[in-house]
Amino acid sequence: MKKTNFILLAFFAFVICSCSNKVDLYSDKGDSTIVYMMLDTDADTNFVKITKSFVGNANEMAQNYDACNYQIGEIDVKLVHDKYEIPMYPIQKWLPYDPNSTFYSGCYQTYYYTTVKLVSGEKYKLVITRNDGVVVTSEAKTIDNFEISTPSADQKVNFTSSSFKVIWVNRNAHGEFKTNAAMFEVAAYFRYEELQPGATEWVEKEIRWTLGKGLSDDLYDSKYGYYFLPYTPKSLFDIVGTDIYLKNNSPQGVQRKIKKVRYEITAIGDEFYNYLIINNSSSAIQDTPEYTNIENGIGLMSARVTHSRKVIVNEISRKKIVEDFPDYGFIYDPNDPAD
Repeated sequence: MKKTNFILLAFFAFVICSCSNKVDLYSDKGDSTIVYMMLDTDADTNFVKITKSFVGNANEMAQNYDACNYQIGEIDVKLVHDKYEIPMYPIQKWLPYDPNSTFYSGCYQTYYYTTVKLVSGEKYKLVITRNDGVVVTSEAKTIDNFEISTPSADQKVNFTSSSFKVIWVNRNAHGEFKTNAAMFEVAAYFRYEELQPGATEWVEKEIRWTLGKGLSDDLYDSKYGYYFLPYTPKSLFDIVGTDIYLKNNSPQGVQRKIKKVRYEITAIGDEFYNYLIINNSSSAIQDTPEYTNIENGIGLMSARVTHSRKVIVNEISRKKIVEDFPDYGFIYDPNDPAD
């Protein structure tokens, strides 16, 4: 399955862990270029969203597409890596009309993209040349490649145990053990297939389970040269037992098959981490400062990548899920669960 790093937002929302942050489209300085780009080496296509600020009433002007966006041909966009240029091409995405939307809808939204595969641990420079001669630039490094080593791909995880750890290893091109990522977040997804009474097709569902997060330096084991995050596997039963969807959608006769649990590790770059820290700070002395790493503009260019692995829920754990939640219709299958 192809992975695409696509930003489907009318204004920029940056999300990791449970934080949501926005870059304001309004600026009292007039025509400032606003940039959002996350370099993702796992993506088949990388996108950059480029808009412009305006002077005026935010509620009125934000609904004016031309006031917030460059027309195709008004800017030239490219990535520069190791002295060669990667052109980025415009593409338009239709945003359906939404009467409740604060910002424009019922129109095409312009993005710039490249299908050139990005290299892990390398620096890329974004260069935006405007028709008025202003050149907007920014630089960021992609995340070093890393591999999940524990749990292994063929491992049957016992979720009735009280302690376990997720372990991953840095695999950059220089053979270094330490990563250039600033922060990691680790999550798991309890996955199952559901067949509601009267339905003819099974539907895939999943429950997100946040295992933890931390700065890369804090998660690094210098003795063994790997990164790890401890967690409590048996907490899975609390996650399942308190899930609102399962509580409200489990009529008599519902059937559910347990599938593999997916572990997911997300890494972000220094710029993204700095943005989260600064824009989520609070002060009784001064306003919250705005973080940007865009020269001759505002916004954010950084890197983010997610690696995942699916593992089998062992028989003891599957039996316990069935026994502990009889109203949820989970089925025990002595064979290994489906992918």
